[in-house]
Amino acid sequence: MIKFISHPNIDKTKWDDCIIDSGESCIYALSWYLDIVYKKWDAIVDEEDKVYVTVMPLPYKKKWGLKYVYQSWHTHQLGIISTIPTISFVYFQKFFNFFLSKTNYIATYDFNISNTTFFKEDQFYIKAYTYNLNLNKPYNDLYKDYKKGLKGDIKKAKKNDLQIQFSIDIEPLLILFKENTASKINIEISANDYNIMRQLIQVALNKGLGKIYYIFHNNAICAGAFFYIFHNKIIYQFASSNETGRYYNGISFILNHVIENNAETSKTLEFEGGMVPTLGKFFKGFGAYPQYYNILYYNKFKFLTNLFKIIQINFLKKMFKKSSL
Repeated sequence: MIKFISHPNIDKTKWDDCIIDSGESCIYALSWYLDIVYKKWDAIVDEEDKVYVTVMPLPYKKKWGLKYVYQSWHTHQLGIISTIPTISFVYFQKFFNFFLSKTNYIATYDFNISNTTFFKEDQFYIKAYTYNLNLNKPYNDLYKDYKKGLKGDIKKAKKNDLQIQFSIDIEPLLILFKENTASKINIEISANDYNIMRQLIQVALNKGLGKIYYIFHNNAICAGAFFYIFHNKIIYQFASSNETGRYYNGISFILNHVIENNAETSKTLEFEGGMVPTLGKFFKGFGAYPQYYNILYYNKFKFLTNLFKIIQINFLKKMFKKSSL
């Protein structure tokens, strides 16, 4: 039976069992991950024989007394996750419509890749994409698919004796990111965001679900990257490099290392951030291909929003007239 469950009543053990047993490999939907990012989140659950067979996390915010669905940039994809081997269009739509019945406003909500084909054309979404690379071929075959410029970057990195090391030290990566990358992306990153990043990485490392790599040049860190590792997915979460790291192509060197060490496996390397054109081009350089998912926006009271906008515009016009007298 499909039902809504408020946060205090979610059985986290049943929840995580469902996420782990599903075919999604969606680390963002594990209860510990959601607890760190959102503190409070509700859920829609289909429970059969006291087992959660399908789940959907509902992160939310409150503003002016209105509770609305909002997904943080810390969670890339959520959506409907099921242990049912093949869910039907009818089942998905039933779950989806139940979801819409429980909310009046959805600021943004990213569904996972497996949900993509179940959407109707009129269901308030836009298409987005990430990039994936299957690692089931020998490394030499994967390397053949690299772009010429990328091959040159990796040769340059090797020629200059860059050293790559696995680490459990989080702080150098966050410092690199804060000093070299944060100002270049279209997201305002607060002190709380850095605390969330720190907690997520630490818990993932403790659970064996994450890896940090650093690049050293002349015994100094010049680049670093963090990856989630969950089931058959290696998720390139974020990376950063200083001027030296950029000159010697440290991040390309890390990604090549990960690909080489996981070649001929059933794993998939998932690149995050492919919607940014320069990043998409960079990921395609490794032979990665786009994978589409849907981002949902929904406003049950759209006419009220438009009315408020009209009132606000008229108010500002009046204020402007007064100030110009």
